[in-house]
Amino acid sequence: MSLTIAIMGSGSWGTAFAQIVADNLHNHVVRIWGRNSDVVSEINSFHSNSKFHPGAVIPEKIFATTDARIALATRLLTPDQLPNSYHEEAVLARELAAAAIDGKHLTLRADRVPEAIDFVADARYVIGTVAVPAGQPVFAWQSDDITIEAATEAWTAQGGAVFGAMLAGTHCEVLMPGAFYSTLRRIDRTARVFYLRAGVAFLETTLGRPAAQLGAAFAPFYENELVEYRIGLTVGREDEVYHGVTWPILSEDDAETAPEQIREVLTQAGISQIFEHEHRFPLEFCDDCGAPLFPNAQGDVVHAELPEDAEPPHMHLH
Repeated sequence: MSLTIAIMGSGSWGTAFAQIVADNLHNHVVRIWGRNSDVVSEINSFHSNSKFHPGAVIPEKIFATTDARIALATRLLTPDQLPNSYHEEAVLARELAAAAIDGKHLTLRADRVPEAIDFVADARYVIGTVAVPAGQPVFAWQSDDITIEAATEAWTAQGGAVFGAMLAGTHCEVLMPGAFYSTLRRIDRTARVFYLRAGVAFLETTLGRPAAQLGAAFAPFYENELVEYRIGLTVGREDEVYHGVTWPILSEDDAETAPEQIREVLTQAGISQIFEHEHRFPLEFCDDCGAPLFPNAQGDVVHAELPEDAEPPHMHLH
C-alpha cells in the first residue's frame, strides 16, 4: 500500500530527512510542509532547495506545500466508475472536502464503484479535493511565482515517477490536474492519440507483425450529425478488422481537422497503408454484443476480432 509521509519543515533538516525517507521507502510519496512559499515553489519546480540545502538534487517523488490540504480517493477510477450524475458528484465532492479539512484521504469501498471494464488502453482518474485558505491559489500556476509551463514540467516528472511505480509494466502518460469537467473534456481530446497509438502497438505485439505490415481504414460515422471517426486496424488490405479505435468529434473544428490528425498519428506509428472513406457511415453497433462496427479497406463495416490463433499479450496500456 502506498502512503503519504509528511515532513514538517522545509529547512535544511527537513529537506535532508525527506530525501532519506524517499530513498529508503520507494513506494511512498513524501510531502514537505513549509512556511516559505519561495522554497516550496523551488522544490516543486526545480527539485532543489538552494536556500537551505544548496547543491542537493531532491527526488521527484517529494512534493512540497504551504497551507494546502489535499484529500484523494483511494482508487484509480476508470471512466465507467466516475460519478454519472450531479447528485453522485456532489456527494463525492462533499466527502472529499471533509476529508481534506481533516487531513485524511477518502477510502472508496469496492462495493461502491462498478467493476472496471478492461480495454487495451484506457484513462485512469485520480479524484481529489484541495482546500486552501480563502484567496489563495489552488494550483501552483495560479500564483505569480510559477508559470503553467514550469508546473507542467514538474508535474510530469514528479507525477510520472509516482504513477510509474504504481503501474509497473505499463506505458502511461500523466496529464495535469484540473477542475472536474474541464479535465474530462481535455482527456477526451488528448487520449484519442494515445488510444490509437496503443492500438497499433497492441496489434504489433499480438500478431507479431511490424507496423509497416499493418493497414488502417477510417471513416466518419453519423447520427444526424458527425459523432465520431472509427478506425479499423488490420493487416494490409485484408477484409478482417483485428482492432478498432473510435475518435470522438468534440467540436466543429474537430470535424475539419480529424482526418489529417488521424493520418498523422497512423503515419508516426509506422503504418503506411491508410485508407480514408469520405462518405457518411451510419452509427452502427453489433446486434449481439453492442460493440461498435469498424470500416475495412473495402468500405464494409465489420466486427473487430482477433484471429483465432492470436494470443493476446498480458499487458495493459493506460
